[in-house]
Amino acid sequence: MRKILIFTVILVVTTITFSLTIQGKVIKVADGDTITILKNDEKIRVRLCGIDAPEKKQKYGLKSLEM
Repeated sequence: MRKILIFTVILVVTTITFSLTIQGKVIKVADGDTITILKNDEKIRVRLCGIDAPEKKQKYGLKSLEM
């Protein structure tokens, strides 16, 4: 049990440490959990963490593209 707790704490700290905040304009929605933003004339593809959306070819995939 103690090993699980230690692993969980390490996982949470690592996740928080590597989090980024990026501001820009969304210019493309690839699917429900992947977007492309424009920041200072640079296109940045972003995969949204914690979002489990269907891929385009899966059921409701095209619906997940709608904004």
